[in-house]
Amino acid sequence: MRARARDILRVGAVCVLAGALAGGCATKQRTGSTRFTVSDVEFSAGELRRELLAAELLAGRSRDSQPFVIMAGDAVNLSSERLPEADRWGVVSMILYDPEVRAAFEATNVFVHLTPEKRMLFRRYVLPGSSADPYDLPADTHLFNVAFRSIQRAAAVAGGVADARKDVFVVDAQITDLATGRVVWSGETSFARQARGLLLD
Repeated sequence: MRARARDILRVGAVCVLAGALAGGCATKQRTGSTRFTVSDVEFSAGELRRELLAAELLAGRSRDSQPFVIMAGDAVNLSSERLPEADRWGVVSMILYDPEVRAAFEATNVFVHLTPEKRMLFRRYVLPGSSADPYDLPADTHLFNVAFRSIQRAAAVAGGVADARKDVFVVDAQITDLATGRVVWSGETSFARQARGLLLD
């Protein structure tokens, strides 16, 4: 049953991720803007992925360890720029459903569940009319969250009027024990974007 569930979850992850990326609104790479780009999303996910794979959290675990069940929460945008839900979910998906991460999870008996809302979409569009329940697994034990934050910095020019702005974006991720509320893993990365003139140009 677990092997079947893992296969279903893997297929579902691909479908959900494809939908998320297809509906994403991050702009293509361009200069002179502080808007998030596709490369920003990919960079953030890649850096946090590497930190997770190197974490002590997975050290010492094996396929025989007690199940470690992570609910894939959404990413929260606390920054100054717009980041649609599809792009936020894309970051979460590119971390937790990356092939290398999935392999590490399978080797350490770690499972990933979607949020209740995503589970409903999964059952509706991935397994319509099926009696199979990919969530017939141990209850969630941990929650995975990502947050985007920003630090705005204006460039000073003659006369005290700024015509440029540099924003530093910080992206952090956490895995929290649902029973104790304790953060058992956290990772952080950052990148900067600079704009000149009107941001709407």
